[in-house]
Amino acid sequence: MHRKKGRWQRQAFAMTQEIRDQLIAITDNSLKGYRDRALLLFAYDSMRRRSELCACQWTDISTNPDGSGSWFLQFSKSDQEGYGKHIPLTIETMKALQAWKDKAQLKVGKVLRGFLRHQQIGPSLNTNHIAKIFKSLAKKANLNESAKRNISGHSARVGHAHDLLKEGKSLPQIMVAGGWKSTDIVLRYIENSNLVLPN
Repeated sequence: MHRKKGRWQRQAFAMTQEIRDQLIAITDNSLKGYRDRALLLFAYDSMRRRSELCACQWTDISTNPDGSGSWFLQFSKSDQEGYGKHIPLTIETMKALQAWKDKAQLKVGKVLRGFLRHQQIGPSLNTNHIAKIFKSLAKKANLNESAKRNISGHSARVGHAHDLLKEGKSLPQIMVAGGWKSTDIVLRYIENSNLVLPN
């Protein structure tokens, strides 16, 4: 099958910081708007997988004296034994998370939530809904057809990797930031960035 069809996989659209900010700009002041801003910033900042984002609890996030934050990710695909990892979150992301928490009147439980009927907040967010949210925002922001077609739940992760490469970060640094163990996956993510990895 691979010899006939090849092993090429369609690459997720890279939601760089510039694209992320375009999507943030078209969100409104509804409950969904607050949730979407928190999701965009949280997903981009942390570079984590959809399942990890959806599993995050408020008790996993702590605030630093300067207003930045930290997410303690106890388990991940690359850390099955649960050694844990502290993931830094910017002040901007912490403000968006707190605004969502206050607006939705949340205290405990999952950070990211879906919606039931009549804007009622659900107990969690389905991993498949992240891509749907991003696609909906891309359409509202009138991004190009390629972006609207290929944006996915991995796009913030891919986009931040592109931005780190632009900043001159090395492959090992990008792998640590995104929690990757395989160089092949990272190289596939950044292959369309038109940039060269530093030595």
